[in-house]
Amino acid sequence: MQLEELNRWREQAELEADKRQQDVLSIQQLQRTMKEIQDQNKSLEIDVRRWKLLAEQYQSRVSQHERSIKKALAFLGEAQLEFDN
Repeated sequence: MQLEELNRWREQAELEADKRQQDVLSIQQLQRTMKEIQDQNKSLEIDVRRWKLLAEQYQSRVSQHERSIKKALAFLGEAQLEFDN
């Protein structure tokens, strides 16, 4: 009876050791995945900052072009008045 009980304890200890090893491997995989996601997040943050900068630059250019177009339209309006007279 004692030998059977010892064998059961040993089997149980082996199962628990295997489970712990699987848990360690799962944790390591999750840590690698988390690191990859963090790296991707940093890369996306850099991309967003670049796109924001580009958007600001293009907005500035649009504003400059709008002012130029308004000046040109005003000039054309004045020229039209002169030709009409």
